[in-house]
Amino acid sequence: MNISACLKSPAQLRRLSRALLLGTAYLVSLMAMTARAAEVPDTNAPSPLTTIAAVRGLSTETARRKLPVRVEAVVTFHDPIGSYLFVQDETAGIYVYNAQPAGIKLPTGQFVRLTGTTWHGEFAPVIADPTVEVLGMRPLPPPRPVTAEGLQTGSLDGQWVELSGIVNSLSVYGANQSLEINVAGLVENFTAHVPGFTTNTARPDWLVDARVRIRGTAGTVFNKQRQALGFQMFVPALDALDVVRPAPADPFAAPARPIRALLQFEASTPPGHRFKVAGTVTLRWNDRQIYLQDESGGVSVELSAPCTAQPGDRVEVVGFPKAGNFSPKLRYAVWRKIGDGPPVVAARRTPKEVRKGEADSQLVQLEGVLASGANQDTRRVLTLQDGDWSFEAHLKTNLVTRALTALQPGSRLRVTGVCEVQMSEREKPSGFRLLLRSPGDVVLLAAPPWWTVPRALAVLGLVTLAGGGLLLFFSQRVSWLQRKYSRLFANASDLVYVLDPQGRVTALNRAGEKITGHTFAEARGRPFAEWVAPEHRETFQAWWNAVLAGGQPPNPEVNLKTREGGEVVLEISGRLLRRRGQPVEVEGIARDITARKQAEAQRLLMERRMLDSQKLESIGVLAGGIAHDFNNLLTAILGNASLAALATPASSAQRTYLQNIEKTSSQAADLCKQLLAYSGRGRFIIQRLDLNAVIEDMRQLLQLSISKKAVLEIDAAPKLPAVEADPTQIRQVLMNMVINASEALGDKNGSIRIRTGLQHADAASLAGAYPSGDLPPGPYVFFDVTDTGCGMDGETISRIFDPFFTTKFTGRGLGLAAVSGIVRAHLGALRITSEPGRGSTFRVLLPSCEAPADPIAPPVPASPKWRGSGTVLLADDEAAVRAVTSQMLKSFGFDVLPAVNGQEAITLFREHAGKIVAVILDLTMPHLSGEEALAEIRARQPDARVLVVSGFSDQDTLKRVGAQVGNNFLAKPFKPDELREKMQALLAVAGNGEKSTAAASARR
Repeated sequence: MNISACLKSPAQLRRLSRALLLGTAYLVSLMAMTARAAEVPDTNAPSPLTTIAAVRGLSTETARRKLPVRVEAVVTFHDPIGSYLFVQDETAGIYVYNAQPAGIKLPTGQFVRLTGTTWHGEFAPVIADPTVEVLGMRPLPPPRPVTAEGLQTGSLDGQWVELSGIVNSLSVYGANQSLEINVAGLVENFTAHVPGFTTNTARPDWLVDARVRIRGTAGTVFNKQRQALGFQMFVPALDALDVVRPAPADPFAAPARPIRALLQFEASTPPGHRFKVAGTVTLRWNDRQIYLQDESGGVSVELSAPCTAQPGDRVEVVGFPKAGNFSPKLRYAVWRKIGDGPPVVAARRTPKEVRKGEADSQLVQLEGVLASGANQDTRRVLTLQDGDWSFEAHLKTNLVTRALTALQPGSRLRVTGVCEVQMSEREKPSGFRLLLRSPGDVVLLAAPPWWTVPRALAVLGLVTLAGGGLLLFFSQRVSWLQRKYSRLFANASDLVYVLDPQGRVTALNRAGEKITGHTFAEARGRPFAEWVAPEHRETFQAWWNAVLAGGQPPNPEVNLKTREGGEVVLEISGRLLRRRGQPVEVEGIARDITARKQAEAQRLLMERRMLDSQKLESIGVLAGGIAHDFNNLLTAILGNASLAALATPASSAQRTYLQNIEKTSSQAADLCKQLLAYSGRGRFIIQRLDLNAVIEDMRQLLQLSISKKAVLEIDAAPKLPAVEADPTQIRQVLMNMVINASEALGDKNGSIRIRTGLQHADAASLAGAYPSGDLPPGPYVFFDVTDTGCGMDGETISRIFDPFFTTKFTGRGLGLAAVSGIVRAHLGALRITSEPGRGSTFRVLLPSCEAPADPIAPPVPASPKWRGSGTVLLADDEAAVRAVTSQMLKSFGFDVLPAVNGQEAITLFREHAGKIVAVILDLTMPHLSGEEALAEIRARQPDARVLVVSGFSDQDTLKRVGAQVGNNFLAKPFKPDELREKMQALLAVAGNGEKSTAAASARR
């Protein structure tokens, strides 16, 4: 749509242009004014949260709003170097982010008061940027015993807890100066962090293999969906750790046990402690991983220190048994050499035997035919085949020789290595690989055969001439090839078929049975064309005729009906076979391209949505910019007209003309508000609303706005959650939709029904909503406006939200466009259901809010006529706006310091800060914007009273400046009464709650 043409065509803009010319002619000779009464708005700041449980219970979206927090709690862990602080009160525990003052150590048991804000944290709500006030010392709360249920739900996060387990390993991280203790407790290992250690501090290695009881703060590891994935502890010092059962003085003093006894139940052995085995090293895979084997079996060992043992050395190993891929393994192990033992003889096995898993971690010897060889990362991987079984042999690339890389596929090899069995999801062996020690573990048994198909045919031709004895061998060879190609036919992933000249099925592979849903027995003798969808049979028949004629037509795409009633899209190809010049059959392949077509359709849909979104965004930016400039012009026109009207006697004829200018300018301002609403830049004062209360409050106004022949019905759902929205904008949406429904009824009797409710919208239900785009699934509060009017067809529905599109008379059509802009700015959606002659239903969906609705503030009584005093700094880059606003301020009793941009405003504020009682800033100015100027003024004088004005409301900007100016915002255009009202509210009360000495005095 061409928005420039739209802005020139409607009647509103023609009347606006005439009003601008008429207003400019009258404003030259008009001056002076009188004052009117104004109301003082009231704002309520949210109360701070006083318990940690209240903070932890917030949703991510609510915590992101930075709600105030003021809690008293005990410090359970503090590490100033690692920036970790946990506190706990009587309700819960929590992590504290960016505490002030930083770098000061808070001892465990310190009782503190935290004054800060909420934040969503990385995984759960936290207290952010608090000021810490030390109140004294208090005893720590009794530690909560850790349970498996508490770990799975994450409910212990931030709590002072106690847990028993066996220490597996120790390590010190110099950067964080902390001791990391790996402990086996409950169902899996966890890490306990103890601050105050460096790489130069002696480690308490005597804790390894000891059963300990640890007290500390629980730290649960969550994913983005706040699901508990793991567990860790933050321990303030080693004195919070008690040894329940000390570790053996000599880990090698216990007798060695068979490897096969790992993780087997034995009542006499305490569970979880270290396990000693002795055996011969069969493979050193790296400095910290070896494979060990004794008479009972083999095991993989992960060492806590580098190992120098070589294959063939006999060693003792003491480590913690853990479950491996298929067999147990030892972790965090220590070792010592005990001598040279007899070499381990590799057991001769077949791949079928090894796949059972009994040879896991043992040295075995296999034979197979080399299928391929390639480098993967740091390994040379050989793939071997033995009958129906295949396996891989891995060798480190730094050991590979030229002879090994020269091996050709088809070579028969003998390989020796340590077996590593993989386990399936059902905990059964699913495959294996061999880990080779050296190139000598690969032995070439036979070179690849020289047979190829051309050679075989040549030899076969010669042998055919030699005698009938070799004819038998030839027939056997042909039979083998037939079986081979039969397997290819049966196992092909595409639909492979054979049709006779009449188009009847004579062969169908397994993929064809799966795609069509018909077995070959059911399909034999049936015409293939019967499966083709009716709308594509003509295309298929044309292709079939061309194939029978001996041609090679392009491969068509046709829809095929399956036995279950569904449809698949096939790309069909085929060739005609002749015998003695006569057509015998057609062999063909049909590829299932359903998924590809669906992906293309989805891509086109996404591109179309993106283009629609870009079009709406560009039109909205243009409409918002035009409305902003018009608002600046209307501010001067409306302000001067109001001033002139107040200075003119009521009996004067000019008073009527000035009132006409005010009325026309107000209508133009309403049109600008609709343009701003469509562009998503209208002013929003977000509150938590009860939609039922808003609709009930508007009942009488709605009844007066609709046709006398229409019946208004309201069906409100009970206990409706609140929504975060601007009440004025929501009222505009409801009013526009009800008026539109009334106009759809025309002169006929009918009903208009408003219904509210709660809907859990999924991705499918939101896909067809307007505006197009990705909205998150979840709970949405909705209200429907349903009429029994004329209804709409699909073409009208597709254009109903375009600016200035209307089915009414010329000059209408911006109402629903404004509705779409308001809903889009509230992160909501619109759904329309309508048929010609059967009425329409408009549904507005808004995200629900967990917090309750804000109470409705009672109306504030009007104050007497008011005048002020002092100097006001006024910054606006529009000369006309600056002039009329200055006249208004002077009429209130103020002196005015005008500034043409933000930089000049900062300069004047520095020079006259002592006598300036208030500042008025335009948001959009050159050199330095209103937002930047406000930051400079606040940095110099935090309690400065500032009123922000703008021709449109940039929501992101208002969110940033809202914390500093609160409700002190005034939208252009404005009248003197509205400016007086804002100035009276701005200067009424100082920051300490008493009357400010700089505030204006009320006068009769």
